[in-house]
Amino acid sequence: MDIEEPHLSSPATTSTSTSSLADETGINTAASTLTILTRMTVLLTLVAISLWANHEASMNIDISIANSAVGSRAGRLFDLNFVSNGRANRIVHHASRFVEQALYPEEAYPRKPISHITLHLASNDLDSVTSVSPGAGSGDYTIHLSPSLMSEADGDGALASEVHRAVARLRLWDAQQAAPSQLLEAVADYLAVAAGFPPSSNKTCNASSYWSAEFLQYCEVRRNGFIARLNRGMRERWSESTVDDALGSPVRQVYTAFHAPETGYVMESVNSTSSSAEVRQAM
Repeated sequence: MDIEEPHLSSPATTSTSTSSLADETGINTAASTLTILTRMTVLLTLVAISLWANHEASMNIDISIANSAVGSRAGRLFDLNFVSNGRANRIVHHASRFVEQALYPEEAYPRKPISHITLHLASNDLDSVTSVSPGAGSGDYTIHLSPSLMSEADGDGALASEVHRAVARLRLWDAQQAAPSQLLEAVADYLAVAAGFPPSSNKTCNASSYWSAEFLQYCEVRRNGFIARLNRGMRERWSESTVDDALGSPVRQVYTAFHAPETGYVMESVNSTSSSAEVRQAM
């Protein structure tokens, strides 16, 4: 009589099942990890695109160069030192980026639309070293340069400094031309000093004026972000309360404190090292 052998589970079968389960678990884990990495990559890519877009925003300006002093010594120096090598364009771009970062630190600070800037060397000396005028189209502006800039001992630095101030004036809101011109000049001077340039010798924005770069920097130190808030406040209207609101206290009281003997306030560049180096490289 034949005796059937009992049917025993094959060890190989059990091993295979266990191995399959482990493989499936590993696949799921790998898939989960891949999903997380994919999401992180997408997120980082979006952040990078956003940062790059903000960076490129300040570069998205058409720049034209005009020389009305052709044939003169100033005209030749301008062409040789700033036009032929692209320095003029780079100086405008560097100034625009620096000013934008100071005036529009977040999306809550509306940008003044500027699409085209013409850098124009005048044929004759102007009443001031530089002047700014709107162009024919919306967002179109011209920065007029006096030929006397080319006779400065440090012509390169002088031009870069004045262009920086002019770009700041372009970028500033002016409460529909109601803001005091002395205030706008002082803010432009403050931004130039913050970028590492020396204070302006223009009498409308020196320390003896109510509005001066020194006083504005004192206000900025007293309450960080003051300049950006002040500019935002000048978008639609102007009143002394515009300054009070940006400062968070009555400006007259702060001005009195600024001139107190114990203050001993000395204006300093807030970003002189990086900005000066960047401008020098651009030049």
